[in-house]
Amino acid sequence: MATSNRGSGRFIGLVLLALGILFLAANFTDWSIPWGDWWPVLLIAWGVWCLVQKGSSWVGGTVLIALGG
Repeated sequence: MATSNRGSGRFIGLVLLALGILFLAANFTDWSIPWGDWWPVLLIAWGVWCLVQKGSSWVGGTVLIALGG
């Protein structure tokens, strides 16, 4: 059971790393990300999803919503 949590955590970490590289590339070049202005909405949606999950802590969802806001 701990192995699947570790694997999903690594996947989320890799996705966040890839998104960070995309945003960094967009900042240093004239390349633009079409959905680049929507990242706060994604943080808020992720925070709400964390809040409605059974057994999850409300702190993480609240922090994501605050960051997105």
